[in-house]
Amino acid sequence: MINISDSDIAYAEGMLLPPGCIFDDERRTFIRELSSCDVLACPGSGKTTALLAKLLILSKKMPFSGGGGICVLTHTNVAIDEIKKRLGIDARTLINYPNFFGTIQSFVDRFLTIPKFIEEYGGRPCVIDTDRWVNSLSRECGKSSASPWISIQVKNNPTCNSSNDLLRKIILDPNTLDFDLSNIRLKDPNTQTHKAITACCKKVLSKGIISFEQAFALAEKYLNDHPTLSRLIASRYRFVLIDEMQDTDSRQIEVLDALFSEPSLVIQRVGDPNQAIFSVSKDGDMEWVPREPRLNFSTSMRFGEALAAAIDPIRIDTKITLAGNSKIKSHPPYMLTYDDSCMGGAIEAFGVLIQRLGLDSDPTTPRIFKAVGWIGQEKDTPCIPKYWPLYRSKLKLTPRFPNFISYVAAYNALASCAHSPSTFKSYMMEGLVGFAKWLPDEVVGRLPLTARRLERLLEKDYPEDLCLIRKKITAWLNQLVAGDEVAAVHADIVDFFSTSTVFATYAVAASKFLVDENIDSTCVQDEACNRMCCSEQLNVEIGTVHSVKGETHTGTLFLESKYQKKHDSEYLMPLLKGEGLKKPIGVHLKSCIKIAHVAMSRPTHLFAMACHINRIAEHANDLKQRGWELVSVKSLLEGDA
Repeated sequence: MINISDSDIAYAEGMLLPPGCIFDDERRTFIRELSSCDVLACPGSGKTTALLAKLLILSKKMPFSGGGGICVLTHTNVAIDEIKKRLGIDARTLINYPNFFGTIQSFVDRFLTIPKFIEEYGGRPCVIDTDRWVNSLSRECGKSSASPWISIQVKNNPTCNSSNDLLRKIILDPNTLDFDLSNIRLKDPNTQTHKAITACCKKVLSKGIISFEQAFALAEKYLNDHPTLSRLIASRYRFVLIDEMQDTDSRQIEVLDALFSEPSLVIQRVGDPNQAIFSVSKDGDMEWVPREPRLNFSTSMRFGEALAAAIDPIRIDTKITLAGNSKIKSHPPYMLTYDDSCMGGAIEAFGVLIQRLGLDSDPTTPRIFKAVGWIGQEKDTPCIPKYWPLYRSKLKLTPRFPNFISYVAAYNALASCAHSPSTFKSYMMEGLVGFAKWLPDEVVGRLPLTARRLERLLEKDYPEDLCLIRKKITAWLNQLVAGDEVAAVHADIVDFFSTSTVFATYAVAASKFLVDENIDSTCVQDEACNRMCCSEQLNVEIGTVHSVKGETHTGTLFLESKYQKKHDSEYLMPLLKGEGLKKPIGVHLKSCIKIAHVAMSRPTHLFAMACHINRIAEHANDLKQRGWELVSVKSLLEGDA
């Protein structure tokens, strides 16, 4: 029987906490708990550190007497990488067999989707990615007899801007593994259009390309076909720990519940219902319903009591208390008011406020300041671009461009502040994938190329070429770091691939992709576009609330948006004034409260909200009584505040 002692916890404290710090009673209770439970954690509660402590202790007690390992699931690779980084050398035991560390998607793919795909279609899928699936399907449909029908549907449907938007609605029936076209108004399988689009779907699938939705359909089918699978999983794992449960959708929950259904499994799920901004049902409620027994993390390690008092009413779920960290001296929350003439100065005014409070020069705090809003798209109503017209949404990690120079330019724009060898390599390999599409099948095979598959192919058949390419990638990065222009680096790339490696033979055929010097306009979205420089030592980064979830800032500005006919302040004002929620709570109000809660709980020292004076003036006295400081954008910019 496993027992976690005081000395075990002391060991974890020494490994994970600053000198002299210890876990409080709530965290110690969780670390010791070895039965199934759900954990409700407030923002900045240190849940990741508590989870790491438990993993660190359990790793020292492996192998378990009854066998089995530990399965740790979360939603992003970033979270997994953070766990591995913080555990350091101790992560080696945990990431190897019989344990599993990864995302929910990667776990489902590995144990359910891929086995079912092999069982059904005789080979492994090459790509599991919705965008790749939709792009491939759109190309196939564009060459089919269904193309005119698709064009008419897109033209007449205001919710579809392209064929991709329409075709994205096609799903795979998890019971029959037939393509279901009813969402695009094609219910009769006997029509020519239905047959044509279905044939295109099957053709894309035959290439090994599937969407995330199809991955779960295959997973569900595999579970139904193999009812004893849950017992096999229970023999493989002793503990299952799932983080960020509030972001789990109903389909993921159903699959995980079916897979981890054996009573012998210890399943511990951790999340914050008030931060469920990624996965909610149609009525605005979180898909995850916490089960008994429950543990609570009610004290935030991130922000002080002044901010905790402001954040506390901005919650849907108030079952657990929210307490601040008495050791952090947070400033009271600020309401920055603007009129029509100075809305665009709100972020600059926030910078002035930061300087007035001395947070930009405080050696004890990191200089991380961000301005965030709910709506990132350009609209006629308040949105991030109204406050900062230069704002651009961030590029995807693996973009697709029509020529090689655009990959160089895209990386150079992305790395305007800090260069990353691994990111640059990713961009160059994606560029090579674009180049390799011009190579014949006998060189690259018939299956769709991905960067990983291309690298494996080169390693197997052209190892010397791959070695040369890797060296050149390092050299090209060094050129960019040294300040060389994109055009100069591109010229070297053209020269190299025109004269060296297996690619040289096909450089003429791929000349348009390789030599073209017209940089794609979507790739030069300099990260500086999303940053306001207030002084040499103070920058304010700009983004959406969704983009900063999980982050910790020194100061955060929440830029009011308008969503579904109401502004954020109109949704939130009763709560800001301490009047509480009046039920029933509408779906839009639920969404706004969760967005505001995430924004308000990012900073350690300073939170501010930017709103139009017309929506604040009549509530000014009530807000002041609740601890809010009201200051106008204009007075800050003019030095009068």
